[in-house]
Amino acid sequence: MKDTLIPGATYHVPYPFVRDTYEAWDYDEAQVSTTVPCWKPGVRATGTQNTYGDAYAFEADGEGTQVLTLISRHHPGKPYRERVFYTQSWVDPHGKAFGKGTLRMTTLQRFAGMTHGYHHAFALTQEATQ
Repeated sequence: MKDTLIPGATYHVPYPFVRDTYEAWDYDEAQVSTTVPCWKPGVRATGTQNTYGDAYAFEADGEGTQVLTLISRHHPGKPYRERVFYTQSWVDPHGKAFGKGTLRMTTLQRFAGMTHGYHHAFALTQEATQ
């Protein structure tokens, strides 16, 4: 897989989203705030008690897309691992694209893992599957 990561390629990876809200302020008219529903990438951890202590299950309200664009690969030589420069953006479950698209850097191994999907098993809530 690592040899198939080509600079300039874009990877669309399924990614979990949870429903959230944020407070939007209107400073023009008497500084009024409004609570706005939105989607946030990631999962919600729900705790359950088992014989070994606390255990967590991860759940999501919907599934969107993480968009990764590989900009370049660099190998500085031994003993350093190969690095990749990439950008990251999102598409929420309703199809709205967002994200800054700033340049990021990580190891080639980590980027390869990111192209395989979310790093924990998760379940979609019943609301999302209806």
